[in-house]
Amino acid sequence: MNDASQSGRDPDHGNVDRPPFLTTWRNVYLFMVVVLTIEIGIMYWLTHHFA
Repeated sequence: MNDASQSGRDPDHGNVDRPPFLTTWRNVYLFMVVVLTIEIGIMYWLTHHFA
């Protein structure tokens, strides 16, 4: 699986201000989904164990 073909541009161009993992929008969205899932899980655990 090639991320360059997914993004439609050179992966080494225009990503100086971002970490190497966030080189394509697909990885950005995946990262956001993972973070939101972890946060929702933490909030669910806190509300059910300390309510």
